[in-house]
Amino acid sequence: MGSKPKPKYYSFMKSSMMPNRYHKSIGPHSSSLEYLIMSKPSKPYLHKAGANLVLEGFNSDNREFYTGLIPIAASSTQFYMGNAKNKETGRKHLIAVKMAGDKVELYIYGHDLPTNARRKRMVIHEHKKGVYSDIAAFNRSNM
Repeated sequence: MGSKPKPKYYSFMKSSMMPNRYHKSIGPHSSSLEYLIMSKPSKPYLHKAGANLVLEGFNSDNREFYTGLIPIAASSTQFYMGNAKNKETGRKHLIAVKMAGDKVELYIYGHDLPTNARRKRMVIHEHKKGVYSDIAAFNRSNM
């Protein structure tokens, strides 16, 4: 059995003008994802699923995805997971988010898993393997 494909890596920095907005600093050249907006969940189903934050990804003024972020680990660096539907293909993708200070790192996988428990296990497993710390490798392979 072959190895799983690596996720697409993006890095965003917090806007000095809008505190809930993050602008892309690193990501695939072909990507149209330009900025993120982070907010607190307002929909009851997001609270019920355990989401502490809502992440929206935008291309210009068009929303590309929307997901509730469920915490995985609490430390100086925050890890979250979510899933989002690709508007073009209708396919869902697992999203892992690493937050530290004014920086948000976004990892978008080419697949999703059926339950939050399985998503969490995978993100923790990937973290232990060092997937979320190998920034240079992501930059070389995803640009």
